[in-house]
Amino acid sequence: MNSSRDTHNKEGFLHKIEHATALCVHTLGYEMMEVNFSKTKRGLILRFLIDKPTGGISLQECGMLNERLSELLDKENMIEGSYVLEVSSPGVDRPLYSEKDFLRVCGRRVNIFFNEPVDKKLEIEGVVDEIKGSVVFLRQGGQIIKIPLDKIKKAKQVII
Repeated sequence: MNSSRDTHNKEGFLHKIEHATALCVHTLGYEMMEVNFSKTKRGLILRFLIDKPTGGISLQECGMLNERLSELLDKENMIEGSYVLEVSSPGVDRPLYSEKDFLRVCGRRVNIFFNEPVDKKLEIEGVVDEIKGSVVFLRQGGQIIKIPLDKIKKAKQVII
């Protein structure tokens, strides 16, 4: 998809899929983290990254969600032709973007990369102490560092 028209169609298609499936996912007690697709010679591959609000979705849960979402999409006849549906967990090392993401890892060690230098640093590691008003409070040693979410380029939980 190279043209702006194709990009617009892709965004419209994804919005339609997300809108049609969000209630089902939420009603079952899960969060939809991301939906994307790719076209291959064999057809469309539609991928859902889904998690629990507290994190940690099992393989069995992914299988159950795959069945439910497949039934829903087939019933609504939203996708022309054949497609492959993949439901998976974003994993423990998934990127942290939102206030909700940081709340999920509160009390855990994270590595944060900045958009621009903050105190002459492009990166910082520490333990998420709390999140208030779009500010992450990071504990590093004996001090608390306040980091506005809009200064964060990307962040990940440190897996030891």
